Amino acid sequence: MQRASGAPSWARLSGLFLLTGLPLAVGLWPSDGAWAIDPGLIVRELVVEGEEWEYLAPQSPAQDPFNATNVSFEDWASPDYDTSVPLTLSGGGSISWRGPALAPFHYGGVTGLAGGTELNVPTSGNRFTHYFRRTFTLDEAANGQLEIQIIVDDGAVGYLDGVEFFRFNCCLPDFPGELPLFTDFADSTGAEGFIWLVDAQVPEGVTLDAGEHVLAIEVHQANATSSDLGLDLTLLQNGPGLVWKNTGSGDWADFDNWLLFARPDDTNEIAVFGNTITAPSSVWLDASNAIRGLEFDSDHSYALAGLGTLIFDSDTGSSNLDVLRGDHQIQTVVQLDNDTVVTTLADSSLEFNNDVFLNGHTLSIGGEGEVRLNNLVDTGGGSIQSSAAVMTGSTSIRGSLSVTHGALRPGDGVGLFTISEDLILSTDSVLQMEIRSSAQDQFDQLLVGGETWLDGTLELTALDADALRPGDTFQLIETRAIHGTFSSLRLPAVAGLTWDTSQLYTQGVISIVPEPAGWLLFACGGLSLMRRRRERPTCFVDRI
Repeated sequence: MQRASGAPSWARLSGLFLLTGLPLAVGLWPSDGAWAIDPGLIVRELVVEGEEWEYLAPQSPAQDPFNATNVSFEDWASPDYDTSVPLTLSGGGSISWRGPALAPFHYGGVTGLAGGTELNVPTSGNRFTHYFRRTFTLDEAANGQLEIQIIVDDGAVGYLDGVEFFRFNCCLPDFPGELPLFTDFADSTGAEGFIWLVDAQVPEGVTLDAGEHVLAIEVHQANATSSDLGLDLTLLQNGPGLVWKNTGSGDWADFDNWLLFARPDDTNEIAVFGNTITAPSSVWLDASNAIRGLEFDSDHSYALAGLGTLIFDSDTGSSNLDVLRGDHQIQTVVQLDNDTVVTTLADSSLEFNNDVFLNGHTLSIGGEGEVRLNNLVDTGGGSIQSSAAVMTGSTSIRGSLSVTHGALRPGDGVGLFTISEDLILSTDSVLQMEIRSSAQDQFDQLLVGGETWLDGTLELTALDADALRPGDTFQLIETRAIHGTFSSLRLPAVAGLTWDTSQLYTQGVISIVPEPAGWLLFACGGLSLMRRRRERPTCFVDRI
């Protein structure tokens, strides 16, 4: 991800707030003072403002908790640390953790913080660091992108399960892993009255599985005579990615088109195209761009267009391309640098209208919607596996195709599906073919350069059943060899006619013939045409 130049590295925007009573959204505070709400960034709250925390509030350097003789205060943020044990100080005396007490925590009057817990004010010259811990419980895992919405005066360092995961306006370390000291100061005085939003990741070595976890925050003053201190925050698991906020068409490269000026261009990021557009819109991509994944969630159609290449490449080793609703298109070249899963939910679709290069990786197709391939798909030694959804379009696949649980339907209407190597249709697959008139070659066809394995269901639809005639022959599958048979045939009824499948499993051919009771009339009519000079047909049955 890149940000517009000038944006601070430790906060995305000054002027963020939480809505209450609504799905969580991010609000931007423009210069005219009006609020603009973008509902596209839906997140999950892990820790909410105003909750209970334990806290340690030393009143002077003599109470530096790192000087404790009975415990190692370096472990104060870890889940195993026991806050019930008072700290015995090397200079005499002790200091104890307090609480649970309600946030916000403050002394001296911090703009934006009221209620909660009023802290004792250390004497001037003795105002240093305060420590806060909260145990929270997850019903399900919450790994990945995190955000902290924080009001703090002046600076803060945060830990998850004892491992640091963010610093805000505070005490940059001299070397990686260096712990802040009790007497370290924040970088500057706090920006009161704002909720700051800080990007973060679950730190390496920490897994936020279902169960209990510890969030710990230390708050540092800007100097030892600072008049106030305050803290309240919300810990969020980010929505699915970085959100397109333009209400219409625009350039992918333009920071202004992305919520909080955060443009997805990194292998750890997902681009989200939500329901902010008010009509079908285009997003132009004129350069190569590598991202972890892509999500469409809009009733209006998006078209990703341009001369660029959309590259799916993830730090996790696999990418996802999800369509939650709507019908959308990718008109740019697509390149896979790792295995990628395309999922379309019911009543939604995704259309690839340019070349797709798998580069030896696996493209998996799932869901209950449609995926349309309308150009070259080059597997490069990889594979296409359809386990659900409907795969359709008029495409040429360089490589093999395996359909396990989904449906394969060449074309939209009448289409041609070309596969250079093998086609495998498994037990739960459905091959959906459409036909009109064989005389005009108006029927779906599979051209398979390798061999074809048949199973599952053949579902044939006649687009104009009245135009079908005896003798119509349809080469549905042209392949080097056919193995197996369909377990089920769903063939349309044609009045007075029936289907001949005797060549289906040898040549991929299906034909229309008269019903058995009509064979005599058919033959009689044919002979009559050949003997036009006679006034009546010569076809008759002698009486015995």
